[in-house]
Amino acid sequence: MQVVREELEPIGVPRMPLGKTVTDPLMARAILEAMSDDVSRKILSSTISKAKPVEEISAESGIPPSTTYRRVQELSQMGLILVERIVISGSGKRYSLFRSAFRGVIAEMDSHELHVEVTINEDVEDRFYKMRQAIRFG
Repeated sequence: MQVVREELEPIGVPRMPLGKTVTDPLMARAILEAMSDDVSRKILSSTISKAKPVEEISAESGIPPSTTYRRVQELSQMGLILVERIVISGSGKRYSLFRSAFRGVIAEMDSHELHVEVTINEDVEDRFYKMRQAIRFG
């Protein structure tokens, strides 16, 4: 198995805080809709601690493969699940390993306003922060 994208080494720049308030109403709605949907919630929960291919997510969650592929694509387009890396198998097959962008979500209603706060998945946030810094200071 060959990894196409490698994890970058730490560069000594402080990370951003992990608890983030979602200010975009469309993103807040997408997060809440995903959390209220059984299939999306199973996929996101399955990929919090470890990046996985769609086939593994499907098998361990008991979700049909076609549904898993479709929902992973939707969650990816919304930015709720990310491609952590792309792998090429020994036979040359290329596949993506997906990881949840968030570890947790808190939603509350206050004075007719919805507030959503997410806890960024530290490993994912750290990886993308390092990649941005490497590109920026590269």
